[in-house]
Amino acid sequence: MGDITTELQQRGKPLYDLHDVYVGATATVEQLPVLTTNVDRFERMDTVSVVDWSSF
Repeated sequence: MGDITTELQQRGKPLYDLHDVYVGATATVEQLPVLTTNVDRFERMDTVSVVDWSSF
C-alpha cells in the first residue's frame, strides 16, 4: 500500500481516500482487476487493472 501511495504522491496525483488505496493494493496482490464506476481513481495506479462497471 505504501508503494502505491508514494508513487502517486511523487507523480503529483495523490489519492486522499485510503479506502481506494486499500482496494488497489489488494487487487494488485491478488492479481485481480478492480470493477468500479470510479475508473479515474484506479487508473492512476500503474499496478491495478481496472474494469469499468458501466461497460456491463
